[in-house]
Amino acid sequence: VGYTATPFANIFIPLDDSDVFPRDFIITLPAPDNYIGPEKVFGTSAIPDEDDDLLPIVNTVDDSDYFVPPKHRKDDDMPSIYDMPESLKTAIKCFIITCAIRAARGQEKKHNSMLIHITRFQSWQNHIKDMVEQQFRSYKSEIEANDPSIMEEFRRIFEEDNVDYKSYTTITEEILNSKSYYNIDSQIKQHTWEEVKSFLYPAVQKIEVKSINGSSGDSLTYYENEKNGISVIAIGGDKLSRGLTLEGLSVSYFLRASKMYDTLMQMGRWFGYRDGYIDVCRLYIEKATAVNFRNIAVATQRMRDDFEDMNN
Repeated sequence: VGYTATPFANIFIPLDDSDVFPRDFIITLPAPDNYIGPEKVFGTSAIPDEDDDLLPIVNTVDDSDYFVPPKHRKDDDMPSIYDMPESLKTAIKCFIITCAIRAARGQEKKHNSMLIHITRFQSWQNHIKDMVEQQFRSYKSEIEANDPSIMEEFRRIFEEDNVDYKSYTTITEEILNSKSYYNIDSQIKQHTWEEVKSFLYPAVQKIEVKSINGSSGDSLTYYENEKNGISVIAIGGDKLSRGLTLEGLSVSYFLRASKMYDTLMQMGRWFGYRDGYIDVCRLYIEKATAVNFRNIAVATQRMRDDFEDMNN
């Protein structure tokens, strides 16, 4: 008996040599409890409000159109650092905090990655890389100087909620108290600001900003730094979103949209295993993209239900 894989993960069709095809039906294999798929992030109910126990890691981006217009062209005027949206600045700060928290959990030698995928044009990617690097260096120098104002900004991100934002403290607490996810990972735990603050300085020393495409000389050196780990903010397009593995991906800033389900799932690099740090992962996407991912989750669950009914 042989097996052939379908385009859907963890679904296999048993084959035999008889004239009846297939003698057995499609069998769906359940994903492990610690696998983070679209159903855990976006839900599988056709009515969004009925999914009330999702992983609370999604942040909706609604301030990026002026920075990178949805239908921009290669030769359009590029934005300046003064056009950088607050959502992207917050995402960069979140990545710094996430690296610090992982170090506080004894994961300081693990890889950390942030994905920024907002344009398919390489010239734009390289330009945005320069702006992100400038913004990061500003945060780094202020952290190194223990500047009170920047430390207060990071503290608020870590432990204060507002109308459109849930803090690290709140999200970790929600996951630990969730009926569905309280046992998703034994390594996650609540931290105090003072504990995290002490790891900010070493965290920013490791972070590098890179543009990953055919016209840049940057590369991801995970293998070469396997013993001590690297922390990288990677800016790219299709090569980054569908071709390369992003080790320790924790923060994604993703504005590229597609209506093709298979393409969208390939671009969704944040799905997978996040043992020890699922509560400090963050996903920044536009509302329309979140709806598309939800539709994928709903359609996939319906398909699995149909397979189960037919098998029965």
